[in-house]
Amino acid sequence: MKPWIVLCAGLKDNAPSPAFFRKFAKENIMKNLRSSARKNLKQHANANLNNQPKKTGPLPARFFAARCIALSIFFPTLYLESISALTPDLLGRLGVRGLILDVDNTLATHDNPIPDSRVLRWLDAMRGANIGMIILSNNRPGRVEAFARMLGMGFVANAKKPLISGFMRAAAELGLPKNEIAVVGDQIFTDVLGGNRWGAKTILVKPIEPEETRFFRLKRFMERDILKAYGRSKK
Repeated sequence: MKPWIVLCAGLKDNAPSPAFFRKFAKENIMKNLRSSARKNLKQHANANLNNQPKKTGPLPARFFAARCIALSIFFPTLYLESISALTPDLLGRLGVRGLILDVDNTLATHDNPIPDSRVLRWLDAMRGANIGMIILSNNRPGRVEAFARMLGMGFVANAKKPLISGFMRAAAELGLPKNEIAVVGDQIFTDVLGGNRWGAKTILVKPIEPEETRFFRLKRFMERDILKAYGRSKK
């Protein structure tokens, strides 16, 4: 079974948890990669034993292709150094008129009530270009509402990303179809995965600062291999 099918089934009724991410990575992603590698090795050996010409490319290329297919649901449309690198001109080329924005480590550091001055200037530039914006966060309502109200923006808290219900609510608030919306955030397993499952464009930005909790360290560790595969797929 394809890993994203397993993931969708696992997320149907429940919010993600650390145990879910560990189980998904162990039982689906790595299992799929090992299965593809064993299959390719067997085909490669049989071709040599039977002295038959190879019909496909070399083993490393075939393995890389299989890995990219398995991980493509986690690949963003764009990967940027920071949210400040996202310009109205770039959004125009993507056909984007609205943004669904994460808060923590995207617009501000964790639980910081005020964004960086560069983020405030970026928000002003987006408003000047008539780009609609709304905040979508898995954080508690008290944190998200105070932050959004301070910026004069709408919000959806306790979004349970990567479930798509929160994205649908945010899109309804923006009044835009999903093909004209980009999801912006710093996490692959919530922002990018959720946006891709929903069918929108996704823009991954590097986190403002590294997290210290075990849960976040685990997720960042799991993201590394995905980002390496994403980088190779763009070459």
